[in-house]
Amino acid sequence: MDGQIYGTSLTMMKLGTFRFCIYTAAYQELNRTTNYEWSEQAVFGDWDNLQYLGPGEDSKILTGVVYPEFKGGTGQIDDLRNLASEGVPHLLISGTGKILGYWVIKSIVEGQSFFAALGMPRRQEFTINMRKYSDKTGQLGLIASFTNAIGV
Repeated sequence: MDGQIYGTSLTMMKLGTFRFCIYTAAYQELNRTTNYEWSEQAVFGDWDNLQYLGPGEDSKILTGVVYPEFKGGTGQIDDLRNLASEGVPHLLISGTGKILGYWVIKSIVEGQSFFAALGMPRRQEFTINMRKYSDKTGQLGLIASFTNAIGV
């Protein structure tokens, strides 16, 4: 999905090389859960003492629909599966250009309905579970792999 074909103004979000676009694999819902880690120490006869340990898991769940006959074809969810199977974090960028950090795809759920000839689905529903990758650990490895990939 090239931005020149679909237009950059139609991109809702980009994960690695994959673009979620309003005319292709568009998500209808985005939910984010951010946890914060606290340790507790029991205190006899009083409230537990709590100590903040730092940020916990940060996750996003995207749910959406693909109409393969409209634009983009049936391979869009497979493209996401291929991206996830690379086993590396991917940069997530909002449609407004805000850099959201590195994220990994933890799971992809796909549903198909309204079938045409040869079993081709006319509607594909998807749910993608993503988790934020630490911005502090492993960045040097990512930078090294990126520079090797582009030949710097």
